[in-house]
Order: sequence, then structure tokens, then C-alpha cells
Amino acid sequence: MRWVTLTWAIPWALASAAAQEPAAATPESPAAPLTTTRQVRLLDSQLAAEGLPARVQGIVTHVDADGTVFFQADGAGTHFRVPDARSTYHPGDRVDVTGVTTPGLYIPGIRPQHVEKLGTAEMPPPIPVTYDDLASGRFHYTWVEVEGPGRSLAVAADETSTLQLGAGARQLEVRIEGLPPEGLVLEDARLRVRGLAAGGINDRRQLVQPYLKANSFRDVQVLEPAAAEPFSQPVTPVKQLFTFNPTGQTSRRVKVAGVVTMPRRGDTFFIRDENDSLAIRAPQSEPFSVGDRIEALGFPEMGTFRAVLADATCRRMGTEAWPEPHHATATTLMTGKHEADLVQVEGVLLVEHNTPDGDVLTLQANQHVFRVHCPNRHSEFPLGSRLSVVGICRVIGSFERGYSAKPTAVEVWTRSADDLRLLSQPSWWTTERLAILLAIVAAAMMLSLFWVALLRQQVRVQMAIIQEQLAREAVRDERQRIAREVHDTLEQELVGLSLRLDAAASVADASQAPVLETMRRLAGRVHGEVRNLVWDLRDTDQTSRTLDEQVAQVVENLRQTTGIEFRVATAGERWTLEPLTQHNVLRIVQEAVTNALKHAAPRCVDISLDYTSQALSVSVRDDGRGFDTLGPDVSKPGHFGLVGMQERARKAGGTLFVESASERGTTIKLMIPRNGHT
Repeated sequence: MRWVTLTWAIPWALASAAAQEPAAATPESPAAPLTTTRQVRLLDSQLAAEGLPARVQGIVTHVDADGTVFFQADGAGTHFRVPDARSTYHPGDRVDVTGVTTPGLYIPGIRPQHVEKLGTAEMPPPIPVTYDDLASGRFHYTWVEVEGPGRSLAVAADETSTLQLGAGARQLEVRIEGLPPEGLVLEDARLRVRGLAAGGINDRRQLVQPYLKANSFRDVQVLEPAAAEPFSQPVTPVKQLFTFNPTGQTSRRVKVAGVVTMPRRGDTFFIRDENDSLAIRAPQSEPFSVGDRIEALGFPEMGTFRAVLADATCRRMGTEAWPEPHHATATTLMTGKHEADLVQVEGVLLVEHNTPDGDVLTLQANQHVFRVHCPNRHSEFPLGSRLSVVGICRVIGSFERGYSAKPTAVEVWTRSADDLRLLSQPSWWTTERLAILLAIVAAAMMLSLFWVALLRQQVRVQMAIIQEQLAREAVRDERQRIAREVHDTLEQELVGLSLRLDAAASVADASQAPVLETMRRLAGRVHGEVRNLVWDLRDTDQTSRTLDEQVAQVVENLRQTTGIEFRVATAGERWTLEPLTQHNVLRIVQEAVTNALKHAAPRCVDISLDYTSQALSVSVRDDGRGFDTLGPDVSKPGHFGLVGMQERARKAGGTLFVESASERGTTIKLMIPRNGHT
């Protein structure tokens, strides 16, 4: 239904405006001047900014101090501005204004090129309007009149007056030039006020707040005077304000009486009668103290949640004991029953901050949160303290549910720092301290876990060292056992064989001597190899010599017994191999050299060791006869040289490559990664 009403209301309003202000005809050419105030008034602001020519006559209705002259004809007003306007033009002057259009702040006007005074005339008849008519803006800068009760009159230092006029359910400000005549009483009198419809305009050319500008108090007519003794009317109970009245709400002043529960804060103070409490706005009243019994005359208005008495005139009737606060809870505060009343409530302090108007505390009780405003600085309370607060309850927000208005937020205004009282200190175990304790415990646990991890790592390292030592001890014991077995068996047998060959050679004839000599040399060489093997097996400190030194020793022994040229080259920054890996590498080199001597008949053998940051490359290359790496001789039964080298390479964590050709010799290349080696 609300949308239907709005749909019909808009065309009606437009039709009404069109009936009073017919649209101006657009000039046929820029040379045709505008001749009426209505034509100027109805221009679009962009079109008015183009400076269209205009020559308009009208009657001056008001002259501002800033030089703006308002004039109208046929119920439509516009304006122009000239220097020293107040000394030249006065309300009632007939003027002829020639110039070009200007957009103005809200309604287009004229930038004058020439203004001629044609004489004087009666002021144009005012148009009766309501507050809503003024708020619509269609009568802006037009001479109008409004009826309503006078609510208050204030006089400024610049000898101007401001009248607050009741306009239906609204309040209209009337700015009047000059001071009121002596003895003139406008409060609660029924008035008819004539003036220029004006208002505040924002930067979007929107009317923010309408008001009237009257030329003098002659434009204020008293239709019904105020009561001679206004305080003689009966007292109206606070609980009856804005309740159902079959005759409707009165627009006249009412009288209330009660005891002051809170002195004036700004322009508002609070009273309590026998049954209810009330906020009273009295900008010009004398200050009152708590306990003063007063009577107040004012106009009932609806506040945020309950009625207030606005534009009140008050008088003190006596003094009573301070009123006692009503004990309340946060739950009863949220019902709104204590609005504007003096209450005492308890809560736990959650937040506190300072403002230019005092301290603001946020309290919680029964799952409800409310704010406390303290105009005076109070003692510092730690967060979490339980406080008792005495003050005025104010509803600051409400919503409607099933025709019933309910508060959404409340606050309490204290009268002084004494209205706050500490009931109990907060527990030492605050949220911050508990969080700090939990953080310390968590840090200790993390450190413990880290320490346990370090201990486990250290245990693993020590276990690895122990296992390595055990492995080395086991290898050493096994090597020594094998060495003993070889020394006590094979070496002794070879010694015996050599002795028998020596004896046979001494009695052999000349034809057998070469054969026996060859056998003696072979047995001696085998005996030497066996002795070297036994020595190697009993060498328990292989890490005392580097791989380079061990390879050099092998090459030196072979050079003396074979007469073949050996060349050893080392490149890169040396790093140390693990003992077992070094042993396997050395044996691979020995086997590669031995194979070359047995099968390739080389003239030269090159051995190179190339150290890099990533790996060790060992190469043994001869220039003798090569072989087919895929041929049947490689895997012939009884040939274990290459197989043994492959096995040792895998144990060392490396890779063995074999390259051979009949014309280029053989190259054995071993790659050992540096992982785990120093």
C-alpha cells in the first residue's frame, strides 16, 4: 500500500507545482531576453550558467547583508546581487533588472548589468505554506506565511532574533532582523509569520534545512496571545505525554513538575515526578541542582524512545532530599522502562577510553553490554573490575517488532565521579596474563621438544660412530685373521716351494735350468704378492695415508718390478674419503693396473685422480691391447677382475665405466660422489 500511495503522490505533486509555476518558454534565439521571474527561476542550472539575457521587473521582498536582493513577481521569486544593497534597496521597492542569468546556489538568478528603481509598491501577498511545502523547495525565495505556536525566541549579539515556530509536527526556524519590542511575548502564542522562504544548500544544490527570513517583527502577527499566567495551568503527569488522546495531541505548551535527578548537561536536565521520569530541554533556563523541585512549561516532542519536553521555561519551587536511584539490571535497562530515570546498575568493566567530553566506559552484565558516560575524570579502574554505577539511563537506539518499539542500545550518564564505585578487583588471572602463561608454557614445550630432538640427533650420531667403530674393529679383526691364515698356510707353502725349486735347480741339467729359473722367479713374484697382501691386511691405520700416497706406493712397487712407465696425475682440491671407500678405490686401481700388466702388454699406464666439489674421478688408462667389452672372454669362468671391480664400485657408492679398443688400449674410470665425505 505504501508503494501505491507514493506512485500516485509524485504525479500529484508535480501537477500541483506545474499549476502554480507553468514552465517558461524557451527563447527562440539567444537575443530574446527573459522577461519574468518565473522564466529565470525555471531555467536548468547548466542553461542558466550560459548567461542568457534577461530583463525582469519585480518587487523587492528581502535584502541580505551580503548584498543579495530577492525580488518577485506573480508569485515567483529570484535574486540578484549588488554592492551596498541594504543602503540602496528596501522591501517594497519596484525594480527593473537587466543582465544575464546565473545558476545560483539553488535557484537561478540574474547577474545585473543595470538596475533601475521604478518606485515603491505594496509587498506581494504571501503564499500560505506548510513545513512540507518549504522542505520541497518549490517556494524557495518566495514571500510566504506560516502559522503555528511560538516555541522560543533567542536574541543574538548582532541584534538579530531567532524564533522557533511550531509547524505541525516539525519546528521551523524564523530569522528576524532586529530585536523584539518590549513586552512582546511570543512563547506559546499562536502566530502568523511572513517571510522569505530560504534554507541551507549543500554543494550538490540540495536543500538541507528550510527556514524563513523576516524583515522585522512587523512580519510577526499574534493571532492568539499566550496565557497571562502560563504557570497557572494544571500539571500534566509525565506518563500522559504522547499517550492516546481522542481529541489529538495539543500543539500548545504543557506544564510538568518534579524533582531534578540530574543537573543540566548541555541544554538538557532530568526530573522525576511521582510515577515517571522526563528529559527537559531548556536552553535558556537557570541552572538547577539535584533535589530541586521545579515546574516546567514546554512543548512535548518524541525523542529516541520516549517523550521529551522541548523549549521549556522552568522555575524552582523548593528543595527536597536527593532522589534515590532505582536498582536495575542490564536486562531491565534493555526493556526501556528506566529511560530518563535515575538508576543504579552493576557491571564488569570491559573497555575504557577518554573523549573531550569525559570518559566513556563499556560495561557488561548478564550478556548485555552498555556504555557509561562520565563527564568528570574518575579514578582509574583496572579492566575486569566490577563497578556500581549511578546515573541517568538513556535509550540511544530502538527498533519496531509487531507494533512495539524495543531498545537496541542503552547508556548511562553519571552526574559526577562519585557515581562510580568499585565493588571488586578483577581476578589476577586476566586474559592477558593467561595468554602470557600459555605462551611461556608453549615456548617451554617447544624448547623441550627441540632439546629432545637435539638429543636424539646426538644419540644417532654417537650410535653411527659406535657402529662405524665396531665395523672397523670387526673388519680389522677379520683382516688380521685372514692375514694370519695366509701367512701360516699359503706363504709357508710358497716358501717351501721356493726351497724345492732352488734344490731342483742345483741338480738340473742345462736343458732344464731355464724352466726352473722361470718357475723360481714366478714363485718369488707370487711370494712377494702374498707378502704384500699380508702386509696390507695387517695395516690397521689406513687412514694415516691419503689415497694419493697409497696409489703412489702401488705404482712405485710395480715400476721397480716391471720396468713399465707409470704416470700419476692429481687435480683439484683434495678431500678425504671414508676409510672403507678409500680401500675399495685403491683395490680397484690395483686390479685395473694388474689386469693391464697381465693382458694388455702396455708400454705406459696413466693414473689420474680428479677432485671436484661434487665427485672424485679416478681413471686408469693403458696403451696396450684392448678387448671386446661385450665379448665372451669378459664373463669366462675363472675371470673375476671386472666383476670384482664392479662390486667394489657399488660398495663405494660409485659407478665404474670400462672403455676398450684393440688400437687405443683400455680405460677404467671410477666416479665417486662426495656425499658424506669430507
